[in-house]
Amino acid sequence: MLSICTTIKNRSRLTVDGRELCLFPRCVESIRASVGQDLPCELVVADWHSDDWPLDRWLPEAASPIPVRIIQLDGIFSRGRGLNAAARAATWDLFFFADTDALLCRKVIRSGVEHGRNGKAYFPILYSYDSIHETTGRWCDGGFGHCFIRKDSFESAGGWPEYSSWGREDKEFWATVSARSPAVREKVAGFYHQWHPDDPDWKNRYGERTAAFDETRAKVIASQWEVATAREVFTQVEAVLPANARYILVDEDRFTRPAGSTDRAIPFLERDGEYWGIPADDPTAISELKRLHAKGGRFIVFPWIAFWWLGHFSGLRAHLQSTSTKVLENEKVVIFDLGALGA
Repeated sequence: MLSICTTIKNRSRLTVDGRELCLFPRCVESIRASVGQDLPCELVVADWHSDDWPLDRWLPEAASPIPVRIIQLDGIFSRGRGLNAAARAATWDLFFFADTDALLCRKVIRSGVEHGRNGKAYFPILYSYDSIHETTGRWCDGGFGHCFIRKDSFESAGGWPEYSSWGREDKEFWATVSARSPAVREKVAGFYHQWHPDDPDWKNRYGERTAAFDETRAKVIASQWEVATAREVFTQVEAVLPANARYILVDEDRFTRPAGSTDRAIPFLERDGEYWGIPADDPTAISELKRLHAKGGRFIVFPWIAFWWLGHFSGLRAHLQSTSTKVLENEKVVIFDLGALGA
């Protein structure tokens, strides 16, 4: 019933900073643990002549009892071309396109199969580890590379775009599929992306250096800088605020909340614990500030991306300056202690 399709070029044994990463073997181990014995399944791998640990030496035994089919491809690595080749060689009518550095879980398999039976495409969101120790990370909301889809829907969508450089094909595939048929998008607890270097040049080391890649690379580097700066901000927040103190976070829902601090950070604006957008005016901002202070928000934190609020919402700024105490101000963050505000 299920064909798990992937494509690979040297992801079985990598040495990074003197440490060996066995990305695909761990992925295969998770596949075995996640696929129930009652689900007919195969693993189809389009291999670009990997020589770090040739697949025929270990993969069939590692995947057993799941049958394995290996297709060899030549030329410049293309994720889209590889996935399309795997799909053409697949036996079953439901495909799961997965990366070789993913760690699957039972829930993602069950949900994908169920949505496939109901005629829906399923694009699960995984949690991406951000260090070699795999203790912290973030939800990879911007990635669309993992997909359960029926064979007829896949063929109707025209398959994956085939580029000779890293990036773009997943977002374009999502746009095409979701425009033609029902598509489900959700975060799946237990579905992970293993750590490896996040440098776009490292990811594209078997692809071509194209103008499109350079554009994607610039966007990724800018995003990585933003995430790294956000970590610095949260480090400062944790250092300045008393332990367990709750704070209002003005970040326009841009960052994953710091690990272990979900209950401390209150989005602004907020409804039922979720981000509710930018206030319409100063009276709305001040009213909501008072409401959230009454709910336990003792501080308000403005990361650098929200500094424009303090200029645009002049009434809010004046209110904070006259009723609260500024406890930290630098080029990356401003923090006010709300004190007895609203009392």
